Amino acid sequence: MDINTVAVLGLILAVIVSLFLILSLRSLTKLLQESTNSITILTKDVSKNLTTLTNDFTELKVKISETLDGVNIATKQLTNTAQNLDNEVQKANDIINTVSSLVNLVSHKIYPPLNYAATLVSASTKAVSTFVDFFTRK
Repeated sequence: MDINTVAVLGLILAVIVSLFLILSLRSLTKLLQESTNSITILTKDVSKNLTTLTNDFTELKVKISETLDGVNIATKQLTNTAQNLDNEVQKANDIINTVSSLVNLVSHKIYPPLNYAATLVSASTKAVSTFVDFFTRK
């Protein structure tokens, strides 16, 4: 082989390698463009989802705050009601104790005379019954 043939073959080989490189770079460029587009779409989706998530968390924060405010109000009302109930129970207890003391006092004052009267009535009834039986037998 002479030098011209080798040079021509080298040139043809260089052209083929150059065409292969051009085609490979063109494919690589398309692949990079598609990757860039995919990453851009993914970035937009993530940004949109993060915005939605941020809005949801903001709404949740507001609702939790409102709920906690409601719970605080309900707790205060429940505490006030419990205190009022405790005061009213104490008043009712005082009234019951007073009435109980009055009943005890009245029963201690009335019991002896009533017991005496009941004994007298019982004795009188027995005496009358005995007297009537005595006269009715004869």
